[in-house]
Amino acid sequence: WITGRRRSSGGERSSMDVLEFEMLESSVPVRDNGKINQPFDLRRGRWKLNPLAYWTYEQVWDYIRKQHKKLPYNVLYEKGYTSLGDEMTTDLPRSSNNTTRDAVDAFERSGRFMGMSNRTECGLHSHIQKVKEQKQQALEAGEEFNAPTLICDECVDLSVDNFENKITTVDEGRELLVEFYSPYCGGCQEFAPTLNKLANHLSLNVPKMQVARFDITENEIPHINDEELFQVEVTPTLYRVRYTPSFHVEFYKGKHDFDSILRWLTVTSTTDEEAAGKRKVDILRRKERGRGKRLGGSHIRIS
Repeated sequence: WITGRRRSSGGERSSMDVLEFEMLESSVPVRDNGKINQPFDLRRGRWKLNPLAYWTYEQVWDYIRKQHKKLPYNVLYEKGYTSLGDEMTTDLPRSSNNTTRDAVDAFERSGRFMGMSNRTECGLHSHIQKVKEQKQQALEAGEEFNAPTLICDECVDLSVDNFENKITTVDEGRELLVEFYSPYCGGCQEFAPTLNKLANHLSLNVPKMQVARFDITENEIPHINDEELFQVEVTPTLYRVRYTPSFHVEFYKGKHDFDSILRWLTVTSTTDEEAAGKRKVDILRRKERGRGKRLGGSHIRIS
């Protein structure tokens, strides 16, 4: 991973290195061949490169200004925001008088994690914590707490009860596109019409491809056979579940637009089908060549 984190922001970042290995807390220990003792096993964590570790807030913006229009940035910075995160927990920075001066740029992230008791690093866990706190506040006030409705007509809604069965057992020849999302996430709300359009299109034109989704604010993502197959750091996150040549999952790294996702699903699928067909023909040819030799050299040609 390459990040834009800096020491000058303070908090947990104040002592970070330019290059660091971050252990994943929820990773399932690797037990084969004694590799559990290897400190940098990529199945247990990830490398993080922090090239701006020793930059300050002012240095970053000096660089952006010098680049003029070549380097894009979020327009909210022009409205006074100094650090942007989750829509639910981001606000304008507090005044310098109300900021703990534990770092050169402590003010920068003072508008983050508003209304939360844990004001540390951003990410999925802080988002889920915020949702839980809002639910608890509504419960204590005797109010009903309703999640925003994200419409997806052809999506299968996954839960802890049906997750493993749906992921590991599908109809012959089918594949799954799985979205991990939060209905409270602005990015997920913006992506919802695209997912709905994609699911409807696949249902009509690529019926072997089914779309499913899992709300990460309701439950933790279940493991499959004690293995954490789906690692989700942000929402929305897309995975493709495939069953040929064997069961495996693929993480989507492209743009979250209709054409890009559809191309990823259909182009790779067509390529794999062609490759599988070629492998099948090759196997038949080898079998027939072997049979021909046993019959005294009489070969059957397969075209």
